[in-house]
Amino acid sequence: MRRFLLSSADQEQEQWAPLGAELTWDSWGCSYLWHQQEGRRLPARIGLIVLLSWQAASTMRAQSDFLAYFNELAGSDPSKVMVAGCDLDCGQDLGLLSRELRARHISHATIAIWTSADPSRTDLPSFDVPQAYRPVTGWFAISLRALRFGNSFHMQYPVGAFDWLKAYQPVSPVGKTILLYHIPEDGRPRAPEP
Repeated sequence: MRRFLLSSADQEQEQWAPLGAELTWDSWGCSYLWHQQEGRRLPARIGLIVLLSWQAASTMRAQSDFLAYFNELAGSDPSKVMVAGCDLDCGQDLGLLSRELRARHISHATIAIWTSADPSRTDLPSFDVPQAYRPVTGWFAISLRALRFGNSFHMQYPVGAFDWLKAYQPVSPVGKTILLYHIPEDGRPRAPEP
């Protein structure tokens, strides 16, 4: 599905719809595989059914978070493959972060995320915005985009500004794009629990 702009004489409206060329090529490919010659028909049909089943299963798995979807070829952590612009992290997990912090009864956190939303209009607890290269203690939430590229609240941090987090293990992922850490007051990393 692709987004495109429909224009008419009296209004413009953004719509989601399949582009004709994509639909045509997909249909042609399915038809080609389904109508193979007798000797290749069974393997082609089995292959087509496997591919369509894979597509359906991938779509169902991604259903709750289409923005962060990558196919299986990207691996289990697509943030290590490609996170530029809104490829993976477009700030879509801000609402989930708010719910997670409230569920854990966290009244204050340090947050480094990229989002186009106004954080003051969300249900986040009070929070600080971190300084580059300055470790903090307590609860710390960081988006994959901020961690990898330094984009946070429309500010550009130097790449590697949060490398100090590599010494710690996240307490929990929040959605597919935010990592939640609890940094001990003494600043020393805890051994991962078995």
